[in-house]
Amino acid sequence: MKAVPIITLVLCALCSAQAAVINVPADQPTIQAGIDAAIAGDTVLVAAGSYIGVGNRDLEFRGRNIVVMSASGATATTINCQGSASEPHTAFWLHEAEDTSSVIDGFTVTGAYAKGAIMCSTSVATVKNCVLQANNSNGIYCFEPWGGPYSAIPMRVTGCDISQSTGNGIWINNRPADIRRCRVYANDTSGIYCYATGQNSVFSQLLLADNKNIGILIGENLWGGAKVENVTMVGNRVGLYVFSDFPKTGNSSKRPASDSTVIRNSIAAFNRSYGFLTWFTPPGTIGACNDSYGNDSANYMNMPFQAGDTLGNLSIDPLFCDRLAGDYHLSKESSCAPANSSCHVLMGVYDVTCVCCKLTTGNVDGDPADQVDISDLQALIDNLFFSLPITPCAAEADLDGSGSLDISDLQALIDHLFFGTPLPLCR
Repeated sequence: MKAVPIITLVLCALCSAQAAVINVPADQPTIQAGIDAAIAGDTVLVAAGSYIGVGNRDLEFRGRNIVVMSASGATATTINCQGSASEPHTAFWLHEAEDTSSVIDGFTVTGAYAKGAIMCSTSVATVKNCVLQANNSNGIYCFEPWGGPYSAIPMRVTGCDISQSTGNGIWINNRPADIRRCRVYANDTSGIYCYATGQNSVFSQLLLADNKNIGILIGENLWGGAKVENVTMVGNRVGLYVFSDFPKTGNSSKRPASDSTVIRNSIAAFNRSYGFLTWFTPPGTIGACNDSYGNDSANYMNMPFQAGDTLGNLSIDPLFCDRLAGDYHLSKESSCAPANSSCHVLMGVYDVTCVCCKLTTGNVDGDPADQVDISDLQALIDNLFFSLPITPCAAEADLDGSGSLDISDLQALIDHLFFGTPLPLCR
């Protein structure tokens, strides 16, 4: 092993010695007072509790790249902005050249009335492990003036829950986005709205559900190259919308001849209009190993797809564990599960974890009340004689435990319904 120079060790020790932890409220009475007492590299550690009023909202980092984090996580630490139309407030506003070493970690933010519950302009940040809910605003709002110094630096959002915003869950303009492991749902406009994104934006391991407009919009991707992977989009108006128009007068040098965005290993299901929608002049997006199913207008629009697609795209019911309850894990029979996928990869954000058959067999039609009745018999007959799919759990129909569905399963169900024979337990 190569020896570490003494001077390096000394410098590291000095850096560590300079970084401080400022506790709120033990050392400073408010979060802003803690920030004001910090220097670059320090951590402002906020104790569990609910924080309101002056000094605990409209928080500014003052150009310092610091970490502001809760000691006990978002479930125990809330910033209530108490904003209104006559008295607007946000939680955090970064606008003095902060970069991604500025971290906001582990807060629930509610009650914002502004452009965003967390805002940045001519700055970026890393937002981690936060819950942004019930804000009269976008959840996260980031704007960079055209050609600004941060137009190539991504806004990073990781491990966050963002819901019930009156605007978008996340709104980012004129800069890249790096958004991973988040749930963005039930927002009044789009889940994630990224316009004029920079090169190499990443959208990975995300759930976008029940947003009134678009799950993810990637618009005018300036340098191309966005990557969308392992994303589940359900119950939005549109699952994913990618659009570009090349070139733009006066800015043609900023745009490529085509967009090299890649969409892979993702699910767009049961959206009210389109699943995957691309709109290009000329086209260029690649979609591989995706499932788009049950979308009202079209599953794939302007995106290459046909039955037996060589890129591995599907249009098959993903068989979520319990869509009505918002459980988008996959049943073991799902074509999106790695064991069944034509690409042998997981499609969507959640793996196979549900056991669809519970207690006893027989609920062939997937009745939420787990009742077994004549409709289950009809569903099994439809499967055996008319090749209709079992919904949503094949294990419920395998009454004899043979691993396949056949006439003996039908006989077992008849015996239960008409002769009172007990139902077999799930296997």
